[in-house]
Amino acid sequence: MRVRHTYPRTSFVEFDVSSLTGSNIQSAVLTLSVDKVYGDGVMDVSVINGNWSEDTITFDNQPNFGSPTVTVNLPQGLESTTFSIDITDIVQGWVDGGLVNYGVALFTSDASAKFYTKEGGKPATLEVVTSSEPPPPPGEPTGTHVNVPGDFNTIQKAVDAEGDTWCPDTANQCTVFVGPGVFAGFDIKNSNFPNRPFTIVGAGIGSTIIGGVYSSDYRIFELRNLTVDGQIKAEEDSNLFISNIKAKKFILGISSLARIAKSEIETLIGYESSLYVSFSSIGEIIIDETAFLELSNSIAGSAHLSYAGLKATNSRIYGEVDISEGSAIITNSHIDGSINLLDTNIKVGNSAVDGGFIITFAFDTSEMKCTNVIDSNLNLYQSDCSVAP
Repeated sequence: MRVRHTYPRTSFVEFDVSSLTGSNIQSAVLTLSVDKVYGDGVMDVSVINGNWSEDTITFDNQPNFGSPTVTVNLPQGLESTTFSIDITDIVQGWVDGGLVNYGVALFTSDASAKFYTKEGGKPATLEVVTSSEPPPPPGEPTGTHVNVPGDFNTIQKAVDAEGDTWCPDTANQCTVFVGPGVFAGFDIKNSNFPNRPFTIVGAGIGSTIIGGVYSSDYRIFELRNLTVDGQIKAEEDSNLFISNIKAKKFILGISSLARIAKSEIETLIGYESSLYVSFSSIGEIIIDETAFLELSNSIAGSAHLSYAGLKATNSRIYGEVDISEGSAIITNSHIDGSINLLDTNIKVGNSAVDGGFIITFAFDTSEMKCTNVIDSNLNLYQSDCSVAP
């Protein structure tokens, strides 16, 4: 069973949970036996929307599946071990009847991994714990809550997924649950295991970190359901996933990758890194030095890119977009200000650019193409982004 991005492969897994109909699911953990992870990235877990059979499924007849419900980091070098994914919300949907159980699809757009199957003697497993108590309200995590306001907190080992013991050196991933309250900050350090996934999960808007979250030598980590009054900063070679976060500033170091979903960030800065932003609100975007930003289904105040690339889809930027010696592809989007270009290759389609295009300088090799683009005066831009006569 493989997931990979170079020649896309999606893996399908299904479990019979009919005996749990009507149950309150306390936890449901999908565990995969890893052969090897060949490259850093993330893996999406999506609900499958149609019937399929392992005996007859092919690339051409595979069923559709929805948007990612769960996204996890895949650390390069993970080999001959197990990897666990929390799919509690999915299983609860199956047993409640809100979702039809056709299983889950595993897909990656930037990593490559190989997992064992039942034919290899190591099938995927689903461990479900039920409870007689009503399920917790949305966003309220289970497990041990860390409640240590006052000092800046250096986390060297974290509470494990069960919330009972400190994360042992043999653990593949670590999770710390942060309950409601105000916390000074977290400095994530573990130089002995920099590539082990580390997750901080909050209880939502009631969990506030005033001093920020820093990762100086921990390469892979995830933040969910938190308010960060300070800044989130990751050093070079980091791999991050951020979901449902409200933060003043996020800084991504060189040679790093970050996925940001359903979040509000006042200032986003990336250097020599890749950022993928979806369903989020960003105040100011500053991308520099061979970086790349993908903005989808999101809004932003302004965007400033130098020696960088931008891909914007179904998004709105309320201010100006400055691109210096970079490239951009903008589709189905609205730019309230102008797009200011300096020696930049750009393609814009089916979009509104209220302030039009301001071209300061362009080499003969610069490529600028517009298709069905209008400004606030209803001027139509076509072909080379010059106003049509």
